[in-house]
Amino acid sequence: MGKIKDKSKAIRAIVIFEVLGRPKDYIEKVMNLFLDRLKEKKDVELIRKEVLPVKELEKVKNVFSIIAETEFYFKDFETLLGFMIDTMPSSIEIIEPTQITFDLPQINAFINDYLTKIHQYDDVLKKLKLEREILIKKIQELEGKKKEEKKD
Repeated sequence: MGKIKDKSKAIRAIVIFEVLGRPKDYIEKVMNLFLDRLKEKKDVELIRKEVLPVKELEKVKNVFSIIAETEFYFKDFETLLGFMIDTMPSSIEIIEPTQITFDLPQINAFINDYLTKIHQYDDVLKKLKLEREILIKKIQELEGKKKEEKKD
């Protein structure tokens, strides 16, 4: 028997995950470890998983993609939203129930949690951009010194 005892109150959803990277064996291993960890999540029950074969990206040489189509029961909508924020799937399609009612505090909490996550990613992105600019300047300085040394 699964972790969700009362399936009549649960949210059933198809969730798609994708991992990009290299080498091919590594992303396959990462996807399988990731899916194994999802089985341990509280108030979430993995009921089906299908991992598609690894494919090389057409436009980028030596970069691979692996996709997993999964199906879960979530205890409630709050659990689904938390799962979404924590795991960042490519896609979620709720299958059951066909209608969901929300209360305002629940929606406000989700919106604020989501905004917090977006701000965290924005901070990382800004830091990476700044570090990139610093590295480019240092490379240009080194290239300039090399050119000056060749002139002498």
